[in-house]
Amino acid sequence: MTEETLGTTVNEACRLAAQDMVVLLADTGDETRFGLLSDRARAEPPDKSPARPGPGDLAGIFYTSGTTARPKGVMISHENMMYSAEVTIKSLGLGANDVPLLAFPLFHVNSLFYGVLTAIVLQGTIGLLGGFSVSAYWADAVRSGATWTPGITGPLVQLLLDKEASQVDSRHAMRFAVGGMFRSLDQIRAFKDRFGVALVPGWSMTETVSLGTLHPVNRPTPIPVITGIGYPTLGQEIRLIRDDGSEADIGEPGEILYRSPSLFAGYLNDEAATREAFTADGWFRSGDVACMDENGYLAFMDRKKEMIKTRGENVAAAEIERALNEHPAVLESAAIGVPEQQGLLGERIEAYVVKGDEAELEADELLRWVGQRLADFKVPGVIHFLSQLPKTPLGKIQRQKLRSK
Repeated sequence: MTEETLGTTVNEACRLAAQDMVVLLADTGDETRFGLLSDRARAEPPDKSPARPGPGDLAGIFYTSGTTARPKGVMISHENMMYSAEVTIKSLGLGANDVPLLAFPLFHVNSLFYGVLTAIVLQGTIGLLGGFSVSAYWADAVRSGATWTPGITGPLVQLLLDKEASQVDSRHAMRFAVGGMFRSLDQIRAFKDRFGVALVPGWSMTETVSLGTLHPVNRPTPIPVITGIGYPTLGQEIRLIRDDGSEADIGEPGEILYRSPSLFAGYLNDEAATREAFTADGWFRSGDVACMDENGYLAFMDRKKEMIKTRGENVAAAEIERALNEHPAVLESAAIGVPEQQGLLGERIEAYVVKGDEAELEADELLRWVGQRLADFKVPGVIHFLSQLPKTPLGKIQRQKLRSK
């Protein structure tokens, strides 16, 4: 299945294949319609078959989002991908009749690793959308027969909740949606009550390939905190460490160290970054900070680079943003640390806020709102209002651009 713009690439892939290929071309006027390309389906076989790749051979290079630094090419093998697919299938209890609804681009790990690869292993069907549409989302879910989705975030959840109720909201067959960045426990409950779909938080990175952690899908365990990301999945090992490398205590924030058969092979043409990413005994330094309770349940705090050091305390930017985003006039926000010139207090906290359409909101009112929810040292010193936050094509906030303002 392809689009006309990729015709040349598809022709070459068919030529290299040692068997007939059935190719469908998407109608650009209607993405739900496809035509059979008989000429490409019977391309001439190559003079000799290409070498069959081994499990450890490179399957793809996937680039990090580059929200805090230059994107790096993550090298991933065939066995990394296959292990990831098995972890996803077993962790979510997927079967051949399950259909993932994919609205994220296929170069994104959520769609490719957790959606496409699992369907291939299960010999199932993929519900592939041209993009995320609030008005058409549930109709698309019904039409595709989708039973779950690996791509949902708090902002998208809120857009769906804000949409006027319709009969199609409950006609779908979706059971759960895996994602994160949810705004509140109330948002999670409201989504389940209205659409009948359980929001399942988890944690992963491009480098982990597999879902590193996941909240139990088919157990009635409540999500204890909005930042909950569950337990390590099948075959995944996680430790939390302090800055000095010692083990973090129960309830204490620590950097996630990760080890798994699905772990990436290294960064493309960057041996220095690869060395820095691993401990001497082979654990991957994720750069993410989390807490673990006495039962082993993990709660995400923030990216280590986005932790703000102020007045001798470590403050998670995500915690400040959650308090800001709870205000009904705030659409979204980003908090950053700006070094103090004297350096006595470390960093001062500044926040960038996007208001909802036609919302009236003054900085003083918003600061009072946050002050009622957070300790004094966590309250931003200044609020900047923007029409929009700088983001990557996948919607991640580019904080380095805010720091350069």
